[in-house]
Parts: sequence; C-alpha cells; structure tokens
Amino acid sequence: MAGQVKSGMFFDLTVFEKSLVQVARVTMSEAARKGLYNAAAELIQDAIKVEPKVPRKEGPLIRSATRAVDPNPDNISVLAGFNIEYAVYTHEAADTAQVMPNWTEPGSGPKYLESKLPRFKDKYIKIACETIRKAVFKK
Repeated sequence: MAGQVKSGMFFDLTVFEKSLVQVARVTMSEAARKGLYNAAAELIQDAIKVEPKVPRKEGPLIRSATRAVDPNPDNISVLAGFNIEYAVYTHEAADTAQVMPNWTEPGSGPKYLESKLPRFKDKYIKIACETIRKAVFKK
C-alpha cells in the first residue's frame, strides 16, 4: 500500500509495557508461588483424609507434614510431603521387599501422597489458578 495516506491514532505504550512486565515478573510469580503453596496444602489434607491415607491419625508422621516454596526467584516450585525418617518407608512400602508396616488407621496404605496427584490434579491446578486470578485481578 505504498503511496497511501495513513491516518489514525497512536498511543505510546511504553508505560503500559513496563507495568505489564512488572505484573508478569513480580505479581504473577508471587501469585504462582502462593497458588502452588495452597495446592500443596490441599495435597497434604488429601493424604491425611482420602484413601489410601497416612497410616496414623496422629503422631510424628502426621505432624511432619510440610510444604515449602522454593526461595529461588527464577524457580516457581513447591515441595510437599512428610518429613520424618520413616515417611519414605511407609509411603513406598508396597514397592519394597520389607515387611509391610502395621497400618493403624483404617483406609491407610502405601502411596498415600503420590496417589493423590493423578486423582486430584485438576483440583490442585484449579486452586493454583484461582489464587493467581485473585492476586492479579484483586477479586
């Protein structure tokens, strides 16, 4: 369209672009961290309440439930699980040649944490996304 006269309205979006970068870099990453943290809290609750459950209603294993956001600003991730020496043994019991633990909680069993990820992944994603949405749009 060489030779055509162009007319219109133009805006300088420099300030908007800087604000958008701020939202993407800071607000979104903080919201994503919080969203993953909230989803991890739900994962822990599911491990305690949904079969197969953590093998005890109370005690050191339950009290060792933990979730933590990676402090590295370039990495948005969270660790969730149970942090006691025998947590791996009870969780992985079905995969070992060792004697099975004495499951004292009805409905408890191995893979009490890992089994929740494929079953409830949509719920965990929804929790994370809803947290992000609320943080970004303040609603």
